[in-house]
Order: sequence, then C-alpha cells, then structure tokens
Amino acid sequence: MMLDADQPPKQEVIREDLSLIMSSLPEEIIVHILSFLPVKSIFRFRCVCKNWCNNLFKDPKFIRLHLNHSIANNKFRSLLTTRSMVPMYSVNWCHSLPVASAHNNNEQSDVEIIDSPFYLADYYSTHASCDGLILMYNPFEFHGVILWNPSTKEIMEIPEPIYSGSIDPFDEPTIMVTVSTQYGLGYSPILDDYKIVKTETYFKNDEWVCNGCYVYIYSLGSDSWKTIPGIIPYDLLLGGKSIKPVMYNGALHWIGSSCISLKQGRELSIAISIVIISFDIENDTFKEVPLTPELQESLSYDHTTILYNDSRLIKFQESTDIFLGTFHGYLSIVQGGDLDLTRNNNGDVSIWVMKEYGVKESWTKMFSVSVQSMERSVKCSTMMTIIDFRDGFLYLKDKTSLVVYDAEHKTCRVVYSGDLSIEGLSFEDTYVESLVSLNSGMYLG
Repeated sequence: MMLDADQPPKQEVIREDLSLIMSSLPEEIIVHILSFLPVKSIFRFRCVCKNWCNNLFKDPKFIRLHLNHSIANNKFRSLLTTRSMVPMYSVNWCHSLPVASAHNNNEQSDVEIIDSPFYLADYYSTHASCDGLILMYNPFEFHGVILWNPSTKEIMEIPEPIYSGSIDPFDEPTIMVTVSTQYGLGYSPILDDYKIVKTETYFKNDEWVCNGCYVYIYSLGSDSWKTIPGIIPYDLLLGGKSIKPVMYNGALHWIGSSCISLKQGRELSIAISIVIISFDIENDTFKEVPLTPELQESLSYDHTTILYNDSRLIKFQESTDIFLGTFHGYLSIVQGGDLDLTRNNNGDVSIWVMKEYGVKESWTKMFSVSVQSMERSVKCSTMMTIIDFRDGFLYLKDKTSLVVYDAEHKTCRVVYSGDLSIEGLSFEDTYVESLVSLNSGMYLG
C-alpha cells in the first residue's frame, strides 16, 4: 500500500491529537494529571508551555500537591555511596526483582548515578531529610551545612550559627567537651517554613557524663539562626551512635536518653533511661513523648566506664539498636538492627506504635518479626542491617542487596541486586521525589 507523500508522519499526528485533547480538558484536570508525574517528566514539560514553566511548576500549591501525591504513591528513593568514590547512587524502592535473583548481577534495577554536592564521599554525611530536601554536613569543605534537593539538583549553602552564649553553656567552671553535633530538618504547614535544628551534645571532662544539648534553630524563611536559651537535659547519642530524627505530627522526634550516674572507685556506672524527645517546628519547643514503664524497661540498658588515669574504656551491656519510624500513620519504635541470617538466630525485631499521640497508655507492641522467618523469606545467608522503617516496611541492606520486608505479611521484595561495584556500600538517607524549592538559584550540573 502506497503512502501519500503529503501525509504527516504518524508521531506528528499523535502529537497533534494529544495537543487537541489536552486543550479541550479543563485546567484543573490538567493540573491534577501533571501533579502525578515524576520530576524528570515535569522538567521536560517546561518546554511545552511557558505558563507551566513560569507559573504552574513554581506555584507553591502545585508543589505541595505534587509532594503529597509522591508520598501517597511511595515515590521514595535512597542515597547510596561507596567508600572510595564520589558518585552517589539513587535507588527506587518501588522497583522490584524476584527474591530468587537477589544475588544475580545480571538483573537490572532502578539505580541512577547522581551528582554529589561534595568532592570526597568520606568527608560528608547526611543528617536528615524532609519533603525531598536532604541536609548534609561536611566540616572539611566549609563551616556550614548544605540543603539539597536531589530531584531538582538545587542546593543551598547555610553558614554555621554564630555562638552567642558563654564559653561554658552550663555556667560552670568545668571545661566542656563537644562530642557530637546532630541536625534535624522539619516543616511547619502553619508557618510554611522549613527549619534546621542543630544540637550539640556536651560531656563534663571530669565525669564523662552527658549534661544535655545546646540548641540552635535556623529558619529558611528568614534565612537566620537563633539560639534556644539554656539546654535540653538529654543525650542524643545511644551507645555512641547517632539516631536520625523522624518528622511526625508537626514535630521532629529523636530517640535519646537521660543519664543517671554512680561513681564507685575507678568505675562509673551509668543507667541509660531511653526517652523520646520532640521538637515542635511551629513553636520551637521541646518536650518528652511519654513511654509506659514496660516499654521504658524494654528499651533501657546499662554501660560501665572503666577509668585508667585519663583514659576511658566504655563497656556497653544489653545494648540494643533502637530507632523511630511510622506505622500506618502512627509514631513507632523499632527494636533491632543487625540481623545475622548466617546462623540459626532466635532473635527478633519488635515494633511498637503509639495509637494516640501523646497518650502514654496507648503504646502497643504490634508484633515481633523473628529473624528465622525473615531468613526464610529473604532467602539469603548474610548479615543484614535495618536502615529504615516506614509504614510497616523494613528496609534492609547487606553487601550486595537492598530488600524491602513487609513486617505484617512476612514477605519481601529485592529492589537492588548488586550490579554496582559496591564494596563499602553506605546508606545515606531516604528521600521522596519533590519539586520543593530553596529559592537559592544554585544547581548541580
């Protein structure tokens, strides 16, 4: 059959038909459709319509609508790095591979190489994420932090706050030692503002007991820092480990501890009492989230510091990995970290939820997942580490695989099967695809 020389190509006809259909749709329908698209597709469509580029895609209402759809549709990705090189890898948790091919390097997964804001991977760390923005810290590059949207490649450098208090924040003659700097990042819909919370954990030199945290607050809206008067009387380190905060109910939540010490001769025994500390983004206030005595006892542990002249050897006893997450809209606590699947292990991962926020008695132990049942489901013999817990799903990694484990239904999906050179693979953080802008005008690439 001969083709008419004057007949337009098929692709051009389809494009014209699509344009005709789109022009006949109400504007609110078009906006609704666009709000479901990936960020990459939206960026491509900026060339289609000037109104979309200059107005719609910069409209805060559209950006928030797109963000809500990304969260509802689980468009989460994780940042991964290797020990020896700069490139960062972004992995799509929605992607799925057959469990049987967990270690098959021929399988393809949704992994992207993305530009890193820093030159050397070993020199930075991520401290928090919120609405697609990631907070990163690199003390070797400059004295400050970076806010970064990996989806749009926008970055913003934020200088360190100017310390305005006394040298000793506890107003004591004892010299203080800063042992840890923590960051949190949260959003207030009432203020329509993102805030960075910086906490510095201090120890007394003569006791090596935590005396609390000094706190600074940065507002993206005002581009300024302020200092919270006094201290919060908590340690945000557990067994020397930093626990990333979780944004929930308009507040950042940390797992922390209050310390009770008893010095006996050359030993300093410390009972670690676990607490949940919340920071209200709108009002800049801290408070404790109450725990039941049963949960408090389950989470708490002891350690002993043995003093040798000026040196200290810390022995942790009954230490456990604890972190916060969400479970079907509830604040949750997960107990468990490194899961040894190489041997018959009778341990388990326990998940607690607070069914009525702020009510102590509403804490409920939903279920425990045995390591043996996970071994049967994951079908691999290795040491796996929990890296996140979100809405009933445990996110796990080992040297070659990333696995999503459904804690309720005891099933798993392999989302990454080791087709990268991943010796020293390090999990950085999980973020959601978003168009949230920092209004910095600075972009990578």
